[in-house]
Amino acid sequence: MLSAFVLPSAAPSPCGGFCEKQVCIKSAANLAMKNVDSWPRKPAPESWVKFELGGALVCKTEQHENNASPLWDRCCFVHGSHSHSEYVFSVFDGDYSSEEGDWLGTAVLPANATAGVYELPLAGGEFEPQEGTLLIEIPLAPPPPPPPADDRAKQLKYDVSSKLLLDSAKGGEGEERKFLCIMSASGLVETDFYPRVGKSRYPDSWVKISSLTDETAMMGMGKQEIVDIMERGDQSAKDELYRRVYQFQAEVINKVSAGQIRSDPSNEDVIDEEHNARPGAEPEYECATGTVSNSLEPNWSFCCDVTAFRGRGLLLELYDEDSLYFVNDFLGANMMGQKTLQDGQYQLPLLSGIIGHTHKPAHLNVLVATSAMPPVANVGEDCWEACGERGGHCPGFCGALGACCKQIDELAHEPGCPDHGIDPYWHSCVVADLSAASLAAEPAALSQAAPGFASQDKGASGDDPRDTELLTPPSLPVWTVTIVVFAVALAARVFTMRGRGRGGAAEEERPAIVAPMI
Repeated sequence: MLSAFVLPSAAPSPCGGFCEKQVCIKSAANLAMKNVDSWPRKPAPESWVKFELGGALVCKTEQHENNASPLWDRCCFVHGSHSHSEYVFSVFDGDYSSEEGDWLGTAVLPANATAGVYELPLAGGEFEPQEGTLLIEIPLAPPPPPPPADDRAKQLKYDVSSKLLLDSAKGGEGEERKFLCIMSASGLVETDFYPRVGKSRYPDSWVKISSLTDETAMMGMGKQEIVDIMERGDQSAKDELYRRVYQFQAEVINKVSAGQIRSDPSNEDVIDEEHNARPGAEPEYECATGTVSNSLEPNWSFCCDVTAFRGRGLLLELYDEDSLYFVNDFLGANMMGQKTLQDGQYQLPLLSGIIGHTHKPAHLNVLVATSAMPPVANVGEDCWEACGERGGHCPGFCGALGACCKQIDELAHEPGCPDHGIDPYWHSCVVADLSAASLAAEPAALSQAAPGFASQDKGASGDDPRDTELLTPPSLPVWTVTIVVFAVALAARVFTMRGRGRGGAAEEERPAIVAPMI
């Protein structure tokens, strides 16, 4: 029962800016007393609360001696996005044999609950009658943590060879089309929680590409309205914005739970459908990659046709498919504006999610290309024999901007092959790395600095650097970027078709790979 709505002042988080939500265990009332504690002078329980999420312990309160209506007022921080999970609060009476000596009941609150105070009934305890209640408060979320210092897309340096490859992709018969290719990600951390072992493992990740304008419109707010509030609004206006974001998320998830949003092939832009890799239908800029399982450096090599896109920005959202609970955990997002969609290769920092180490932020590697045909072909297929038993750029089989690559020794070099995220056992087709360092005839000496980015004065292609700006002009505060992304990055209930078929005969020997068991 929602008994009140509270808008407390924002407090600094003790967990380094990576907290999603604060949950406070306030008090309990009318806990069971009969036959609970055998001490005549202390008939009431020594009560305390265990707070769990997804089978993992979040925190515990202290014990209150001989008290059937204890006051704890203990606040805990919940990390990450868990919109499809539940907060589980179990009340116990501690005794000499065990702190969980007697179970007094459990209360459950959906993890997508909006800010407010909730009076929850306790149920399932060992003692009758069950009349106890638990008071839980979710304070209004403080402003989201600031994104990395530079949240704009960085265009990688490329040379004459890179430009020739991009130009060659424009040849051939047919109408030229614009493609946005999700190459890979790097800098991810273990986010896939396994309750049986109590640890997080490598994520099973996929990327969704969609229109920012459409998603913010679903919330009843335009991007400019959000920008205006964050730039010029007072604290009450910002508080109201945060509350609307939370409420909108809850409404969407409630519709999913009620079965009001279902998989529908004619409605391909609904994220809550069964997740399948799709190149885009209607609208044509709505795409989703396949899932790359158990990897900190996933390589999707997936190209989305964005020719029909006319909006202000494309939103790229990274998710971890949870194979145990059949949901998706949001890992981060960013946007490429209309001016950024110029041919070239970019690094895109991931914002707003629990991704990457503080000293090594996670990012997506993307390629924008104009071509009459998809820039890469036979993705994931064995290419060793078809490409003349040579690794590297292979337009004949892997497409105009495709390469035949295998994860090999760092001293070896195959021009056009990424330095991470590719198969360690056999050569397969991936989107080529068009950076100048990758296309060089020989690898860079190990003592040399890593290849840099284009200067801020002029982009690598010679274009005005404003064409590579992301989301907003430089004068816009970076935390505005985060609230925009946070407002539209909705957690999804999704079943995913895993894996990717790889056909063709391989001349290289392939060891058997056993999928991890849950």
